[in-house]
Amino acid sequence: MIKVFKKSPAVKENCVGFRITILILSFISSIFILSPAIAFFIRKSSPLAEMPQNTMYYIFKLLFGIALISTVSVFFFAKKTAVLSIPAFLGFCTALYPLFQKIETYKQYNEFTTEFSMTADFTSYYVNIGIYALFTLLCLITLLYSSGLFPLSLIVTIFSVVTATAVVLITIDKAKNVQYEIFNIYDILCFTYAFFASLIPAFIVLSTRKAAKDTADKPRNKRYKPKRMRT
Repeated sequence: MIKVFKKSPAVKENCVGFRITILILSFISSIFILSPAIAFFIRKSSPLAEMPQNTMYYIFKLLFGIALISTVSVFFFAKKTAVLSIPAFLGFCTALYPLFQKIETYKQYNEFTTEFSMTADFTSYYVNIGIYALFTLLCLITLLYSSGLFPLSLIVTIFSVVTATAVVLITIDKAKNVQYEIFNIYDILCFTYAFFASLIPAFIVLSTRKAAKDTADKPRNKRYKPKRMRT
């Protein structure tokens, strides 16, 4: 393994419960990640109304779902935290697509309202941009933490909890509008995976500890030798 991954957090000995929880969360998440990706390649169109109509987005989504369940399985059995950097990277790339789309949609709507001197409420646009920005940053710091480049576990936990809480609040708001056909059940279900996925970094922190410092290359303290034994 390359040198940077030698600093990745070590798995605690008595953390089977946390690792099982991570495995369950990743399994649930992967279902809702892979489902729309598979549907896209079958139908040749996006099954999600609010998501990008972009082939690369669904390729990354497919790879993200596969990598999530496979690498978490490796983490569970082999206790190698570094492997979790793979789904974190793919999750980061996947989240960039809807993030950029939400920013572009906001710009277009803002230009439209400005051109026609209209008043508008941009709250929903800010919320959408904010949630995908949170998820993008969470994937990034999880990538850095699992690879050993970001040892601040408290920051990872805070981002994890805040993102999961935000997903719950937005899901509740979306569910209220189902009856008005603004959102449909499938879209909401495929959005709620982010709640389960967002909790994974917090449980990773709970199941790991800071890697022990490598002392192999450090010079050992020379023991005192009596004068008669010196050469």
